[in-house]
Amino acid sequence: MNEARQESTKLRAHASSARAARRFLREVLEEWRCDQALEAVLLAANEVVTNAIIHAQSEVEVVVRLRSRVIRIEVFDGEARLPAPRDAPDDSLGGRGLKVLDSVASRWGVDSLPGGKRVWFEVPG
Repeated sequence: MNEARQESTKLRAHASSARAARRFLREVLEEWRCDQALEAVLLAANEVVTNAIIHAQSEVEVVVRLRSRVIRIEVFDGEARLPAPRDAPDDSLGGRGLKVLDSVASRWGVDSLPGGKRVWFEVPG
């Protein structure tokens, strides 16, 4: 598919927003018939959105794009600090988000923006 497709949603800074992001992405990817990428996208997006809610404590925008069978998810938040990898102890509940991205995404990155940042990742669609 060479035709580009895009959908987005804005979510409030609330714990329920990670679930709302997963629901949004599931609906969009099922509509686009990208079921084979669904679990990887949901896992990685859950980490990125949860981190944005916890650390940025701002509204979050989730954008999903499909072009040439590549799914790109972008999560915008209002925090200028960029995420940094860390070693989480085995009994820690957090600290593994970037490792999850490394394991499921074909590419990912972080871009500084005026008033915040964009964390993005791509998976084959």
